[in-house]
Amino acid sequence: MHGISVHAERPPVPPLLVDAATVTDLYVTQRLDDAEIGSRYGVPAWRVRKRRRELGVHRPVGTPPRPTPPDPPPADVLHRWYVDQGRTLEQIARGQHTSRDVVRAWLTDAGIPVKPRTSREHRKHRGARCGLLRSPPPGVLQVDDLAGIEHLIEIVFV
Repeated sequence: MHGISVHAERPPVPPLLVDAATVTDLYVTQRLDDAEIGSRYGVPAWRVRKRRRELGVHRPVGTPPRPTPPDPPPADVLHRWYVDQGRTLEQIARGQHTSRDVVRAWLTDAGIPVKPRTSREHRKHRGARCGLLRSPPPGVLQVDDLAGIEHLIEIVFV
């Protein structure tokens, strides 16, 4: 007729015949996405999404569950790393695939004293001891000089 080929009709996509409990387990508990669920049942992701919506299954709002932190190493190993070898919390955490806070908790639980984190006040005093904080150059007013200026201002404007 007009030279455009006619495609044969595609076979219909089979329905996804799973109950709400199964979809909830796969999607919410195991946190599989629609494509992964579809590959298990031989259907496209859009069919899974459609079935989820029919059943009213959705993931709760919020952050996904975090993996449980690894078990702490023995206290003598922690002592060797932190005290004897002088490793930082960050170095131990990287080696154990966890965070500094978890390593800090391990050390505390093992009875190993943890060095305090430095505060801004501590850094200020440390800088003064090292000579990093200099006195202002000549001609720059100090806070103590302001009392005299206020007195001069009163004299001039009265």
